Amino acid sequence: MNYYLGIYRFAIITFMVVFSLYSSAYAREKFDTSRLPDAIANEDGQYELCDKLKKKSAYKGWGASYYYLLSGKNGWIFRNRTDFRQDFSVDDDSYEYIRRYGEVLRNNGTDLYILISPTRGLTASKYIDFNNELAKDFNVNEAAKSYRDFLNNLRKKADIEAIPLDSVISDENIYFKMDLHWNDVGADKIAKIAAEYIKDNSSFKDIPEKNFVTEKGEKKTDSGGFREYIAKVCKINIPPEYNIERKTYLESGKDAEFDLFGDDEKPSIVLLGTSNSNIYTNFEGALKEHLQADIDNRAINGGGIEDSALNYMLSGDYNRDKPKIIIWEMMPYFKIHNYHNLFRQLIPSIYGECSDENTISAVEAVIKGKETPLFRDLDISGKNISGNDNYLYLDISESEKRNLAIHILYADGSLDEVEIKNSDRMKIKGKYFYELSDKNVPVMHITVTSDVHKGNIKAKICKAPR
Repeated sequence: MNYYLGIYRFAIITFMVVFSLYSSAYAREKFDTSRLPDAIANEDGQYELCDKLKKKSAYKGWGASYYYLLSGKNGWIFRNRTDFRQDFSVDDDSYEYIRRYGEVLRNNGTDLYILISPTRGLTASKYIDFNNELAKDFNVNEAAKSYRDFLNNLRKKADIEAIPLDSVISDENIYFKMDLHWNDVGADKIAKIAAEYIKDNSSFKDIPEKNFVTEKGEKKTDSGGFREYIAKVCKINIPPEYNIERKTYLESGKDAEFDLFGDDEKPSIVLLGTSNSNIYTNFEGALKEHLQADIDNRAINGGGIEDSALNYMLSGDYNRDKPKIIIWEMMPYFKIHNYHNLFRQLIPSIYGECSDENTISAVEAVIKGKETPLFRDLDISGKNISGNDNYLYLDISESEKRNLAIHILYADGSLDEVEIKNSDRMKIKGKYFYELSDKNVPVMHITVTSDVHKGNIKAKICKAPR
């Protein structure tokens, strides 16, 4: 017992250190390229990049995920680690988590659509320089097959609606050449494919029709994340790309878009996702136009796969509004099997705070330091609490800007840890959920750590409603 508690204490201290190191170091900075010498390109439009980019140590701060950058033909810049992803396979446990999340949503009247586009390496494969050491092992055909298998398995194993974006494989007009995002043309194409797929579903039939139209505007310079980072490291200036600004509004007038905020009726479609869904390439607007329906956009810039979904589900807005459709856009380099803890929060968040009838155990505590014990010695208290049909519910006061970690120790010595960071991008209101392990091993102790040393906690271990 003391051995397990020692491991438990060490894990908690480790999380405290992580909290103290958390900063905004990965926020993208603007870099002035105007005074730098122009980059040199060969006859294929391939730029000569500096040798520094061949070293992993060159990728720091907001460019840490870019390694390794390499030049392709016709001005394309690729990242070999993410753009050349070849294996999209997902373990069965992950498919089961997705299946259960979709099932609980369906039981509450919501259909889930997952939208994952092919990688830049698949859509623009003809511009890859396969003579480059960093690209020679990328097999386009194998990657395309793996991506298609992944979409099919989402439908078959996870019973989820996966939007068929394999149709844009080899379409070079989806992404910017020097940035990880869709360009305006690509955003519109993907929105059209998604809309056509969703409109065939019965859940779409009763959604109110609204006549959205899109206008093309000015030509805008896109600085490009890869281009800016190359300028910073190599001190060269690659010419920028351009993007056509698009704006979508109700056909009854350009001011009518703002009238929607005064309407008590919430849109029946919610969009979760990343900066692809929330930047000036107008993906949200394109979806509105092609669906002819309003959308509640909850995408978060720079939020990864989890921030948008957590922010929406933990806010209580889902349980209040119960939309008919959720579209969840994800970047193609996210590996779903790394996100079990995410689904263990999303699933019970739909159940919400448990009723007295479904409350197994409840405590209240005051946060006075970094570590706050909640439940202790549950395995010997006569309460054999185990299995993922149980979940932890926390209601914490003074929740703004609080980073939290939950630690659950089981009778076999295994430990669950989940870290929940509350950033400027997220507006979590102090309510947290976490599903217990599916191993059916009794829980011994539950503790939370926090970087804000004040507030009150109301904690419950709940039985999931059936």
